[in-house]
Amino acid sequence: ADSPFDKPAPDVTFKGRRFLFTGEFNFGSRSQCGKAVVSLGGTVANQKLASRSIDYLVVGNKGNKAWSR
Repeated sequence: ADSPFDKPAPDVTFKGRRFLFTGEFNFGSRSQCGKAVVSLGGTVANQKLASRSIDYLVVGNKGNKAWSR
């Protein structure tokens, strides 16, 4: 399913950038998403060690229960 955030497609630089994933994704598990980022030259940040060094926070399109508070 398309997301309103995909139109127009965002300009994302992968090479040398750090990504952090949260939520659930239609694409697959966080691990699968991370492997896709790595294949494009990016790295995946450890959620427990997240810091200001994150270039992209990727929020799953299935939402998160924590957002309902």
